Amino acid sequence: MAFKTVGIDCSHSSLARLNEISQHGPAASQIEIMLIGPERPRDEVEYKAIQDQLSDSSLSKRQRKEAARRLEDADLKEVDRAFMETSAAAGIMLSKALEKMPKLRRMFMLGQRRMDAPNEDILPPSQRTTSRLFSMILSSLALSRVQLEKLEVQHFGCDYPDQGISLRALCVPPEYRYCLSKLSKLELAIETNESSLPNTPASLSSIDLFLKHTPLLTELCLSFVSTNWKDTKAILGRIARSVVLPQLKRLDFNGMRCAGIDLKRFLQNHQALQVVHFANLDIDGPGTFTNILDSLADLQHLTDFKSRQIAQNGFRTTFPTLCLVEVSSPSLGWDALVREFGEEITDEPISMVNQHPYSGGAEEWEGVSEKLRDLSRDLFVTDQSRSSDYSGFYVWW
Repeated sequence: MAFKTVGIDCSHSSLARLNEISQHGPAASQIEIMLIGPERPRDEVEYKAIQDQLSDSSLSKRQRKEAARRLEDADLKEVDRAFMETSAAAGIMLSKALEKMPKLRRMFMLGQRRMDAPNEDILPPSQRTTSRLFSMILSSLALSRVQLEKLEVQHFGCDYPDQGISLRALCVPPEYRYCLSKLSKLELAIETNESSLPNTPASLSSIDLFLKHTPLLTELCLSFVSTNWKDTKAILGRIARSVVLPQLKRLDFNGMRCAGIDLKRFLQNHQALQVVHFANLDIDGPGTFTNILDSLADLQHLTDFKSRQIAQNGFRTTFPTLCLVEVSSPSLGWDALVREFGEEITDEPISMVNQHPYSGGAEEWEGVSEKLRDLSRDLFVTDQSRSSDYSGFYVWW
């Protein structure tokens, strides 16, 4: 049987099955997409419940034996997971399987889920599952000489310790250049707050050096997952000064503080852009959001622009009259209206559900350049800070 998509986690059993599949030429040779994620850690609440169950004197002998077996299975699985995370076994097994997948073109990496993440604000490197998994994937691609076209790291849109890829994990040796050279789409969720210590110059330059290995990119999505946006301004400055991607058509920036002049420079260096989406940005310095909108209006090929929750020097910006409006098409009573008015009704009515003052956009049907210039004139900087209105969430509404 041949299939195009395969999904695995990095447990020993899952990687062993992947290697078995790879030995069957007809099956492995057709795989084009791989979804890969970390092995889920032990559920400590469930584990504690089993321990408590064993201390229950009312249990029958059979129930006690079953609880002891489940506890032993959980312990063995945890030992196996710890070994796979601290040894090179996972990388070796994955690279051997990838060698048998000549059509593999897309890798979708699932980051650590919030429910699985520890509560600490800053994790030691030994516990950073997402970064280790990303490094293992890159080394496996380099060893197997696989050239991907799309590499995507899932971003959950919320902040917790082990969600993003560390800057150090993006510091790759020249030997990795081959496996990145044909990428057309790159989506990264990045963690800059991996340590209480300052980031080194080498780690700050890791992203722009990484992007220089991807000359064929047409889609770039960079998300930063730390709410304090540590060093994101310096990182984008390096990217704007040294990275030019001639074929870039889509750009997504999410969760960063950036100098307005750097963001403007990056946009001006990429005149082929067709789609630009910004979310959760703080545009810092003399270059304003108005300047950015005017620069976007000059892009001749732009067909789609969206922005959400953009701050300027720490203060929220809004579009008082041109904000995003959420609408719906109610079907209730529609048949009765048609019977009453007949052909006089040509379109189904819509109703406004909500206004989103912190969101704006421009699409091809309304004239992108003209709409962007209108947005530039409509933009208003409030006296509200960019801090969230809701505890635990970066949402303004």
